[in-house]
Order: sequence, then C-alpha cells, then structure tokens
Amino acid sequence: MDIRRKILEIQTSRDKKEFIGYFSENKCQINTLLNLITRLENYPLKEYASWVLVHLIKSKQFDLEHHYNDLVDTLFKTDNQTVLRNVTCCISLLEKTKYRESELIDQCICFISNSENKVALQVYSIYTLIPFGQKYPILMKEIKEIIEIHAPGKTAAYRLAQKRFINSIVQKHAKKK
Repeated sequence: MDIRRKILEIQTSRDKKEFIGYFSENKCQINTLLNLITRLENYPLKEYASWVLVHLIKSKQFDLEHHYNDLVDTLFKTDNQTVLRNVTCCISLLEKTKYRESELIDQCICFISNSENKVALQVYSIYTLIPFGQKYPILMKEIKEIIEIHAPGKTAAYRLAQKRFINSIVQKHAKKK
C-alpha cells in the first residue's frame, strides 16, 4: 500500500493500534513517514504523519531515537501549529542529545511565550524543557518564571505540565542532598 494513502486513512479512522500494527509489519515505511513530516508535505500529509509518529513513539515498539535531529530541525522550518505540536511531543518523548540544544531550548521558550501558539504546543514545550532544566540548573529559574508568567487562563494540561516542571526541580535538588 502507498504510504500516502495509508496516512490519509486517518480521515476516516483514528485507530492508533491499527497504525502501529501497520508500521510493525512495514518498518521500511517509517523513513517515508518521517520524510512526509520533515519535508513538510502538503496538507494533510505532514499533519497526519506527525500524529502517527507520536503514537509510534508512545508505543515504545520502535527505535526512533536516530530521527531526533531531523525532528529538531523540523521545528525551525514550519509555523504549522499541528506539526509543531506533534513534533514537539515526539521530541519530548525521545532521549535528548546535544544537537542544536541551545536553539531547541530557546525555541521551546519562544513557543511558551507566544500567546498565539496553541496550548498543546506550549505544554509539550514544557515537557521538552524538563530534562534541560535538570541538566542546566541555572536555566530552571528562568524557565519556571516564563511558564508562570504565561500560566494565567491556561488549561488544566498546562497547569499539570507546570507542576511537573516544578516537581522536576524539587526532585533534582533532593537528589543532590
């Protein structure tokens, strides 16, 4: 089956298990899936492909760590809120590397700071920043303040991400003692 047709099936079915099963049987198609995202194919392919990728990563059945750099690069090539949300979610679930580390931190802070961004993008940006805040304690206070400044009127998901960020700071300090 053509991967494009498979991805377009999302219009009629959001069956995550079925998509995970398809890619389990067709692992050679994963690179094509990634290309639909990183090459920013026309609507709705990049949006749907990035949604599928989120669920492939969440399933923990696929080794997708080696795509981290391409996903980070994608954050700097688009302003499509759906793609940004899904790719940031993917990055939040993958092991962080030093690749474009400071730029990624700045980009996530910008996503949180921009009130025009959808809350889900802001939330996944907070989750992406947690390991960086732990790695670089000097950033924790600044990131925490940015999250707090933009918290009023936000959703429960934002407040939960904020709480998890704060708890990660507490846990990091508790481990040092």
